[in-house]
Amino acid sequence: DGKTHKVARRWPAPREPRQLALSPDGRYLAAASTRSGQVRLWDTTTNKLAWEESIGDGFNLRGLAFMPDGASVVCSHVVRRTFPVSKGHIEEGWVIDSRLTRLAVKPPADAPFRQIALDQRGKAVGDPDGLAFRGDALAVSAAGTHELLLFDAGYVPWTTGAPGDFLDVRLEIGEHKMRRVELGGRPLSVAPLAADNEVAVANSLLDAVQVVNVKAGKLTRTVRLGGPAEPSLARRGEALFYDARRSHNQWFSCNTCHSDGHTCGLTFDTLNDDSYGNPKLTPTLRGVTKTGPWTWHGWQKDLGAAVTKSFTETMFGPKPTDDEVKAMLAFLETLEQPPNPHQKDEAAGRGEKLFRGKAGCARCHKGEEYTSEGTYDVGLEYDGSPYRKWNPPSLRGLWDRGPYLHDGRAETLDELLVKHHAPEKLGGEALTPEERKDLIAFLKSL
Repeated sequence: DGKTHKVARRWPAPREPRQLALSPDGRYLAAASTRSGQVRLWDTTTNKLAWEESIGDGFNLRGLAFMPDGASVVCSHVVRRTFPVSKGHIEEGWVIDSRLTRLAVKPPADAPFRQIALDQRGKAVGDPDGLAFRGDALAVSAAGTHELLLFDAGYVPWTTGAPGDFLDVRLEIGEHKMRRVELGGRPLSVAPLAADNEVAVANSLLDAVQVVNVKAGKLTRTVRLGGPAEPSLARRGEALFYDARRSHNQWFSCNTCHSDGHTCGLTFDTLNDDSYGNPKLTPTLRGVTKTGPWTWHGWQKDLGAAVTKSFTETMFGPKPTDDEVKAMLAFLETLEQPPNPHQKDEAAGRGEKLFRGKAGCARCHKGEEYTSEGTYDVGLEYDGSPYRKWNPPSLRGLWDRGPYLHDGRAETLDELLVKHHAPEKLGGEALTPEERKDLIAFLKSL
């Protein structure tokens, strides 16, 4: 409430609601959640959820805007494909695709949503982000490739079902083709301005707001907001982390899977375990400099070498220089856990005693980071890789993770402790349902 400065209402929107959009008439409010891959729409007159839509394999839902007529809402995002990460698969759009999805505000029963693909062969669109309608144009920022995409909104060929891996050929040729405006930095949110045919773009790495004339397809001015004259070492590493042009044909950045230095919560087969067809859950990078060794099997002892391997053998881009590796490590050092809303209470106190005693968790999850340098047989079936043992991930920030285990097989901590990682299977003792709740309360407090 703008007058009382108090929260008037709360609506559930799990897994990182990053963007909000209000319909032109003010009746509907939409939110896009990045990790759950869901768009939700609330009716502000009834204060009820109108619908909730999952966008297939979509994740990193970022930009969100109502079409000018208010009949649809459009979201920008990427899509995970299930092919192993090889140079050939990247080139064909079989690892990550960038798309826009259009959802009807009042859809008929079982109505499919409509999409368009954004990537061009040989010149993909890494990390689509903000979007806005201005005049006859639809403007979409491409954060990873440092540009603004401009479409003639009336000629966008929205299609039901999968739109394919590449931009519709009708948008590559002719009068209504997609235009790409170079902006530099990391362009994020886009907003229409009062002036005809102008949008403003928030550019985080330039510490600036940029103004683009969408009719002319030109950057007209840049408003500097301050910031240091020379970027720090960590800031230079941040620019590398968010740069999709470091990947083959600029399909994705480090950020695409390790979203904002965390995790997208999905599995990918990066071939990092010397085997084919064994996808692994993307680990969080929060606190990563303190939790070596790295990889699910703990074989990587050098974080700098891991950075180099990711750039050259997962992204298939140029080898980073020694200075670039140092910059990346400096940036990774800044990735800390966010404030934890789960405060330690009486239940968590009981859970800590179970953690260090009856459940036996502390034998592997040790010290301040709740991990250890060793690898352990944790009773999981052979996954086809040369490695039979597992390095325990840090438990810090566990409340903001999930799914769990190397392949994401456990959707919740309760499922993890009952089915796949039960204490009695790992040298501890069986817990009662009440004890399990206490243990989970402690784990969420970390």
